[in-house]
Amino acid sequence: MKKFFLLFLLISFFAGFSQKSSDKKLSKAIQTFQDANDITGMIASITLFKEVADKSNSWIPAYWTSFAYSQTGRISDNPPMYYDSAQYYLDQVVAMDGLSAKEQSDVHVLQSLIYGLRAGGYWSKGDRENGMKYSNLDSEALSKAIQLDMENPRIYLLSATGIISDGLRNQDAGYILAGGQMLEIAKVKYEANKPSNELYPDWGKGWINFWMQRAKIGD
Repeated sequence: MKKFFLLFLLISFFAGFSQKSSDKKLSKAIQTFQDANDITGMIASITLFKEVADKSNSWIPAYWTSFAYSQTGRISDNPPMYYDSAQYYLDQVVAMDGLSAKEQSDVHVLQSLIYGLRAGGYWSKGDRENGMKYSNLDSEALSKAIQLDMENPRIYLLSATGIISDGLRNQDAGYILAGGQMLEIAKVKYEANKPSNELYPDWGKGWINFWMQRAKIGD
């Protein structure tokens, strides 16, 4: 009985030690990503994220890896390659059991972001068929996110950026104004829904000021 108890303590200790080590690596990857000011820095963060995600059963490292790939694709010469990798890691998250409604909402929000990035690439090339396809998938994913958690600030952020983009493209002041109001809602939601876990992928808040400037809110 004593041997069994000792073995249990040893297993618990090493499991806890391994988790702390994984958390430290993930924290370093997040900091590297946040400090990156070019694609080289972002790729460096992806390497760190993958080291954790590929050895973890937790959804958070895989989610962060997917998000990092999506953002690197935005500034790369080969966006689809990075979006494919972003989708690969997000699919791993989708396959995991036990995610709460809040967590599932964030999964759908990231899916919306990836679909939106793909759509933008096709629209810019004049490919209406694929542009419409991924725009519709983008909207469907965001709709699922709303159904799961209406308090998710990233829902309002992505809705706002989409509306403002349409307004700027079509020179529609009404759209730009509506998008600006949606950004204000997103700002409130971010403040009201701060995650208790510092490793939770709470992305997007830093985008608000940039989009307010693009829309020239208040001018």
